[in-house]
Amino acid sequence: MRKTLLAVTMMVAALAGTTARPALAATTGAQRFNLFGDNNGQTVIASGTVFAVGESIPIDEDHDRFVFPNGSFLVTHPETSNDERFNEVACLGTATFAGTYTLSQGTGAYAGISGSGTYSGKAIFVADRTPTGCSEEGSAWFFVSAPGSVTLP
Repeated sequence: MRKTLLAVTMMVAALAGTTARPALAATTGAQRFNLFGDNNGQTVIASGTVFAVGESIPIDEDHDRFVFPNGSFLVTHPETSNDERFNEVACLGTATFAGTYTLSQGTGAYAGISGSGTYSGKAIFVADRTPTGCSEEGSAWFFVSAPGSVTLP
């Protein structure tokens, strides 16, 4: 009878979620973000500790929020170099850029995220031609590769 009572008590405690559980260790690993986009949006492909496809939402020059189906996080990405060139005859511009990034302010599955890395990218811009030269309007495309590491609690 005592064994049965003990078994029932343990089962009720387990169902109620009051049993002690071991703490899960943080997961740290290699990470790569690849971004590509144009005037209409930015797609981010994450492979590594974070493995998902989502959207990069620009906040300002140095901040974006990566939004995935299971959560999001802030990416702070100051530029460390930028080489821009523009051909006034062809109305064609190119840029090569690089920098560092850090991850913070995660939500959902990414709550408590931290991480950092470097990035490099290339962009091309084709300006609309006007009777007086090149317009400020046009089409742009870019690709960014960003290796680093991520820790999820």
